[in-house]
Amino acid sequence: MEAKTGLNGFQLKFLALVFMTLDHIYYYLGDTLPVPYAFTLIGRLAAPIFIFLSAQGFRHTRSRKKYMARLYLFSVGMGILNIFLNTFIIGPGEPAARGNIFATIFYIIYFLSCVDLILSHGTGKIIAGTAAFAAPFLIQAYSALSAGSVRLPWFASAFISVFVPLPFSVEGGIILIAMGVSMYFAGNNKDVLSIVFAAFSALYLPSAAAYGFLSSCQWAMIFALPLLLSYNGEKGKGMKYLFYFYYPLHIFVLAVATNI
Repeated sequence: MEAKTGLNGFQLKFLALVFMTLDHIYYYLGDTLPVPYAFTLIGRLAAPIFIFLSAQGFRHTRSRKKYMARLYLFSVGMGILNIFLNTFIIGPGEPAARGNIFATIFYIIYFLSCVDLILSHGTGKIIAGTAAFAAPFLIQAYSALSAGSVRLPWFASAFISVFVPLPFSVEGGIILIAMGVSMYFAGNNKDVLSIVFAAFSALYLPSAAAYGFLSSCQWAMIFALPLLLSYNGEKGKGMKYLFYFYYPLHIFVLAVATNI
């Protein structure tokens, strides 16, 4: 069979890994080395690609429960690694380790699973799906309302946020989560995908207008659109765990490098 034109899932994921690494090199080493600002602009392309592929993964995975559980476990592991790095490795004044895209993608898969239940037949499933969908937002609201009255030691608060991530608090927040859910429902319609992605990219324009288009550059993720549209629907090489292990490993290496 003749290979399809365009980029497959593995090729897109590899490009996203490169873009992400450039972004993190700028974040961790930009204050001590002459790292060009273009690195972080290019880095804006990484998250949309990972999120797009996660939506595709939800469509094609054999077990959505295992997919979601894997993302949650790696999210917890990444959160614990961040605490370790900030406590024992990264010195005062150095960039803090705070990224955890696993938690963001976990919520995309979680909410898609809830919607899948709601859209299925059966009153029980609809009620369960609706309750599960609303639960993280209710917990987030309770957390915000009780923040002033309940004071926990910093380490207790940090570990709670690791094991119970909340949708407005994860990397990229509710905007990236909603974008991932919308990408899934865009399906294979490239026109709809383009409109959805452009709309979510535009949400960052007010911040860019207020603080400067270079100071607040998340809008630059719009330049990932040609890559998303080039997806040919093929999985490519089956290196499923490349991203899962590369992400924490390269953060650890860069965090250690800040203190060399």
